[in-house]
Amino acid sequence: MVRLRFSIELNYQIATAGCGFIFNVRAAQTRRQSLVQENLELSQPVLSHRYTDPVTHNRYLRIEAIADEHGPLVLPKQVGQALSTNGQDQAAAG
Repeated sequence: MVRLRFSIELNYQIATAGCGFIFNVRAAQTRRQSLVQENLELSQPVLSHRYTDPVTHNRYLRIEAIADEHGPLVLPKQVGQALSTNGQDQAAAG
C-alpha cells in the first residue's frame, strides 16, 4: 500500500457576483483508493453543493462565488490517500 499526502491552494479574484464554479478537487473513493484525511475550506461564506458521480466515483463541489467585496475566493485543500498496489480492496488491506 502506498500513502500519499498533498496540498493545493486555488485563488480567484471575482469581478461579478454570482460567478459559478464546479470543482473536481475532491478525491474519489474507490476499491483501490481510500481517503485517509481530507480538508477543503472556502474563504467566502457561500453555500456549496456536493455531488459524487455513481460511475467514476469522482466527487464535485459546486458554488456561486461572491464579488470581491468579500475578498478573493480561496480554496486551500489537503488530502491524505492510501492506494492499493497489489489489487487488494482497501478494506481488506487495513
